[in-house]
Amino acid sequence: MVDIIKKIVVLIGVPFAFFAQTVGDWLETGQISGDT
Repeated sequence: MVDIIKKIVVLIGVPFAFFAQTVGDWLETGQISGDT
């Protein structure tokens, strides 16, 4: 049961972390280009 939960957390957490990092970088570049 614990192994299944760990697998689910990894399958959801890894793509979410990558997505969040990509969105964060996109927002930063968008704000910088928008201010200038």
